[in-house]
Amino acid sequence: MANERSASPPASSAPQATNDPDDPAEPGIPDLARLARYVFRAMQDHEAVCSLENPFRDKLSFAFAIDVASGRITRVGVAEAAIEAPLGRLSLLKTQWPPQLPAYVACLAPHLQAVVMDPAPADGTYQPFYSYAGRPGGQPLP
Repeated sequence: MANERSASPPASSAPQATNDPDDPAEPGIPDLARLARYVFRAMQDHEAVCSLENPFRDKLSFAFAIDVASGRITRVGVAEAAIEAPLGRLSLLKTQWPPQLPAYVACLAPHLQAVVMDPAPADGTYQPFYSYAGRPGGQPLP
């Protein structure tokens, strides 16, 4: 007897495909969101090696400065940093950045530069933004 495949079950009983909200290959997302997803995955994958502990009581937000060329990240730095305080957002001067931030970005840079992005965002400079929660016993605003 030949090996026959059974007919597919009706569509109503088939499992529904769901979109992964962090999937860089999701169609129709803008290039900044695509890059941000690659960066976020690298941040998660290398958390044991490169971790950032926010030294402040309030949320620390920062933007990477990332250059992309030919599907690869060619440069990684910090574009800006801010504290999200109860009274509003306070942009930090470079001299006010906690030393943990540039150290974190320097640690993460080679891991980001090793990512082959497929599909890749268009060549250019991007500034994906990330935030880290404050610590109750952390430092006050700079």
